[in-house]
Amino acid sequence: MSITTGDQPQFRWSSRLSFVFAASGFAIGLGNIWRFPYMTGENGGAAFLLIYLVCAFGIGMPLIMAELMLGRQGKRGIVGSLRAVAAQSRASQRWSWIGALALLATFAILAYYVVIAGWTLDYVLRLAEGEFTGVEREGSTAVFASLMESPWRMLAWTLVTVAVTGLVVARGIKGGIEKVTSIMMPVFFVGLILLSFYALVFGDMASALEFLFVPDFSKIDSTVVAMAVGQAFFSVGVGFGTMVSFGSYLDEDVSIASTAGIIVAADTAVALVAGLTIFPFVFQYGLEVTSGPGLVFETLPVAFGAIPAGQFVGVVFFALLFIAAITSCVGLLEPLAKRAMNMFSVRLPTAAIVVSALIAVVSVGTVLSFNHWADFHPLNSIGVLADATIYVVQDYIAVNILLPSAALLIALFVGWVARKETWEEQLATSGRFAALAFLPIMRYVVPLAIGSILVLSILS
Repeated sequence: MSITTGDQPQFRWSSRLSFVFAASGFAIGLGNIWRFPYMTGENGGAAFLLIYLVCAFGIGMPLIMAELMLGRQGKRGIVGSLRAVAAQSRASQRWSWIGALALLATFAILAYYVVIAGWTLDYVLRLAEGEFTGVEREGSTAVFASLMESPWRMLAWTLVTVAVTGLVVARGIKGGIEKVTSIMMPVFFVGLILLSFYALVFGDMASALEFLFVPDFSKIDSTVVAMAVGQAFFSVGVGFGTMVSFGSYLDEDVSIASTAGIIVAADTAVALVAGLTIFPFVFQYGLEVTSGPGLVFETLPVAFGAIPAGQFVGVVFFALLFIAAITSCVGLLEPLAKRAMNMFSVRLPTAAIVVSALIAVVSVGTVLSFNHWADFHPLNSIGVLADATIYVVQDYIAVNILLPSAALLIALFVGWVARKETWEEQLATSGRFAALAFLPIMRYVVPLAIGSILVLSILS
């Protein structure tokens, strides 16, 4: 079914379940399985996790609700929906620039996300060939280093990832995104749960549980708070514009509050299960929890090389990691392609191809930042980024500055600018508590929290 809004036909999700799979697929990705474990490892374990959970549900869920409502009310992408709701509220059209900020963050993140997603494909092949059988930590580190030192190999896997992502988005909601996520997400969920049971049997689960669930509050400082909030935004998927775009396809009778709750709960559950899958092996084999971005790629292969059926388990793990990555890549590309489609009045396949090509070009800088341009520090005059490579600059600015800024402006727009009647109508199917609590939270709690977070990010 489709209706027409503006210049483009507006399609609908086939079912609420299709939407949940797609939205969860976007939220659940490398942020949960690759980024969450190493960020937790670097920032004190359970203390970091506690702040992350508070931010995910206390800030992330209301913002997801706001973005879904913006999309369903405006029935366009993030820029178009902001413009439409501003017009309905007799507010300045300049509020639509929030969308441009969100899409800039989305573009910057996708440009390095496809590179890291490509690493997972490379590791599927290496594990299938038995390259990590019986390997020690030094050998595993050497393998990872060899990949980092091979720009052409990294670029090849990046282009494969970009091509798959572009193909899915080009096929639209029903032929691409719904079809892929409705197959991939159940496979992902089942596979990850089975791997966690495997970790329970062959890993040090007791140490993992203590690390994840027994907080040491002395480890909490402004840096840990800033990193936890940035991770929550990155993982849950607020500030990108994707939830606005996906919300524009949402039926009017779907409960915004319960749907947002399901998305955040699924995202958080996967992050926890990923931690319970990875850390038992890390502790069992005496690996370093503070290994940083290389935690999954440098330490886990050592465990896979030693445990029973480790070669098969390793292939499954990195295949699942690629599934999570590709569904997130699709969610990141979709609002960018939708914006290009509306700006230049072209068909979705054309827009998806053009934006994918731009992402591929910009990703070259990320690839080179791990090898030939490793000593190039584009913002060396800025203290916190003085020694940062292109990749680190992309990640820090997008995750810790642009996403929170976009989220803050969305909260201010929804809470103070948009008509109150708009949100009452949108929340009519979400229950009385959601309808009563939403505006106070968006007006006071969320802006204050995000404003504090931004200050911490800048000062940390």
